[in-house]
Amino acid sequence: MLSVFFADDAFLAIEELDNLARVGSNNWADYSFILEPEKTVSPGLLRICNIAPGSVDVDEVRLRQRGGDERPIVSSIADLRIRQLGVKSIRWPAGTDADRFLWKESIGILSDRGENIDTFGKYQTTSWGLHEFLDYCEQNDLVPLITVNVTDDPENSADLVEYILGSPYTPMGQLRENNGRQLPWNVRHFELGNEPTPLYQEEYDFDNTSLGYIKIAKATAIAMSERAEELGVEIELQGVVDATFAAADWISAVPMLSSWNANVLDHETGLIPYIDSIKGNFYSAFTYESEKKNLYDEVMAGGSTLATIFGQFNDAIGPDHSFWLTEYSVFVQRSFPDDIDLSYAKDFQSGLAVADLLMTAIKNNFGGAYLFNLSEEDTWGVLANNTDFRLRPGGIVFSMLAQMAGEYILPVSIENNTKIKIKGGKGNNPGGMEYEIVSAIATYTEHRAQLYILNRSYNEDIEIELSETGFATWSTEVYQYASENISANNEENEDNVKIVQSSLLPGTKNFTFPPRSLTRIVLLH
Repeated sequence: MLSVFFADDAFLAIEELDNLARVGSNNWADYSFILEPEKTVSPGLLRICNIAPGSVDVDEVRLRQRGGDERPIVSSIADLRIRQLGVKSIRWPAGTDADRFLWKESIGILSDRGENIDTFGKYQTTSWGLHEFLDYCEQNDLVPLITVNVTDDPENSADLVEYILGSPYTPMGQLRENNGRQLPWNVRHFELGNEPTPLYQEEYDFDNTSLGYIKIAKATAIAMSERAEELGVEIELQGVVDATFAAADWISAVPMLSSWNANVLDHETGLIPYIDSIKGNFYSAFTYESEKKNLYDEVMAGGSTLATIFGQFNDAIGPDHSFWLTEYSVFVQRSFPDDIDLSYAKDFQSGLAVADLLMTAIKNNFGGAYLFNLSEEDTWGVLANNTDFRLRPGGIVFSMLAQMAGEYILPVSIENNTKIKIKGGKGNNPGGMEYEIVSAIATYTEHRAQLYILNRSYNEDIEIELSETGFATWSTEVYQYASENISANNEENEDNVKIVQSSLLPGTKNFTFPPRSLTRIVLLH
């Protein structure tokens, strides 16, 4: 006999134990159960228990909403949080899983979909598949960015272009219509792979993995571009560069990485003739310091290191190819390769690091910037759990900076902006680098101007006298992200880390910015 039920993290049932089925001897069969949990818990478990002598082999488990149309939707609370974040674009399927992802297994009704293998070797049904992703982007006016599996047959990637953008009279367009969508979606951006990995090695040795990547990415780019031309549509393809370690002092000791960018960005033998832009991932700071201030200074050097790497790309390819930052977050690593401390990706300091990297992306006019990831609570998700989906510090800061989306960037300067010098050299920050204590961005629309001030100092207030020209202010609002505890988080209490709002009298010119803070000043007129 087999019993199936939902349970809490103590393995105790949270529903009536009345789901029973008799298992046929030595025969594979499908078994269906209606599960009705009596309360909400996070994390939750699905228990499959054999309650009679013998053994049972389980091939796969698929969950779908009872009485629904078999297509999952984003929950109302998760959808609300996405709106509160101010997200403008979503990347899918993204990450290392994308290098094994077979898109044709993610379409059709849920019960007929195939399985995809994840980074850690686990098979899973893609319940939120291609249709769900693109429909959600369309409904919420979000720009989709699709990660293409370059290890797959290039013809399958060309079929992906046709499936998304072809008319219903094309073979893939007809398949799309059979799966419930007649008209093409409005999709333009595709990235060719995720990041440098031995999965792209092909017949080359490890040190020359970039040559394997060029081979398969070029074949994929040609197939996709030719199919797009046949369809009369325009697409943009992004090639993978190493944006994490390119400025590291030790990079020459790892030929696989040190040769990557030069090979990929070669104008004759690389990918440049076949792509429209480049993309890469960046995490701060792949190192660890036992002294809190020293570690803080290393993490907050990430934006300056990223800007240095971006300058290398501009020197190599010029302004014709934009750069997309397709993953960014905090990566504190006590030792190599396994001791990653994920608590630093969830604390107050991580929010400041997110501000640092995102402000760098805005200042340098990156094509896009994507936090990794949205809701995986055990790693870098910017939503803390799958119950109330509260924003983590990184998400709080993202929502704060998202307020400048669509506004004009104004020139801004900080007088007497002193610098912080770090040791560097171990992670991805170069040794002995310096960066300015204050980072600032100003934006403007018809009715308001905004000033964002990031004080990266560990322990010093920064006093600034604001001077604006050509702008009559009748009210000033201030929103501040600050905390005396850089390790504070809101995993259990959402009030531990938050934005504090205040108002100032018209004509206020002098501001004091506390250490380790991000301040948004809104000047209304």
